[in-house]
Amino acid sequence: QNTATATATFVPAEVDTVEIDPDTDQTIEAGDSIDFNATAYDEFDNLVEDDDSAFDWDAEAGSIAGDGLFDETDTGAYEVSAELDDVSSENTTVTVEPGDVDSVEIEPDTDQEITAGETIDFDATAYDAFDNVVDDDDSNFAWDAEDGAITDAGLFDETDAGTYNVTTELDGVTSDNTTVTVEPGVAVTVEIDPDTDQTLAAGETLDFEATAYDAHDNVVEDDDTAFTWQNATAGTFDETDTGSYEVSAELDGVTSAPVTVTVEEADIDRVELDPDTDQTIT
Repeated sequence: QNTATATATFVPAEVDTVEIDPDTDQTIEAGDSIDFNATAYDEFDNLVEDDDSAFDWDAEAGSIAGDGLFDETDTGAYEVSAELDDVSSENTTVTVEPGDVDSVEIEPDTDQEITAGETIDFDATAYDAFDNVVDDDDSNFAWDAEDGAITDAGLFDETDAGTYNVTTELDGVTSDNTTVTVEPGVAVTVEIDPDTDQTLAAGETLDFEATAYDAHDNVVEDDDTAFTWQNATAGTFDETDTGSYEVSAELDGVTSAPVTVTVEEADIDRVELDPDTDQTIT
């Protein structure tokens, strides 16, 4: 008895569902990637397609290759899906977070000049290798102004005149310097030296020195010729007439406390007789 054999070939029906793997939400750092896989099934769960490159991949504005390799480097949340024959998979949300700190920048980043008593509020931003912001909370950075005063939040408030290099650091990465020059403020006091009362003999001189200071004790001026003097010339007292004289110095409307200089008679230099010619009397 002959037996006939028949071979049946089952051809999958049209695409009914598309699944991607991983199918749960993912979190990566910028620079990392995820290799997605896609599979298409018919309504009977028969495999229709599993060649990743046969699918149309979408990651919204994110970067994903034609074979499902997600490699977006900008931070954000991206919905990844695959489509075949007008059938799309469920979304997998991929969150890209910043990588390690690669650079730190401060603002202002150009050299600054202020007057003692003024402040500069510096801002800091740390970036990863892909220019994503890692941190921009000023209080999370380690600030330095050499010997100058700067707060934990980046407020530079040094009052001593001078030049200071400001930097900040996060996770071992330091910004470039911004140089801040603090200039003296306006004169609020003038002092002269000596500052106690003096006594001279007629013919002697006394050299006074003047210094003007701002409200933070910075020297505004110490060139004696820049001051307006009372009873002295550029700080030099050289009065020869006996008596008492008040010496003071003035700058920008600010005058020092006076110092009294008393000029006394000098030692006898000569004696004159009057009449000073020979005389004959009866």
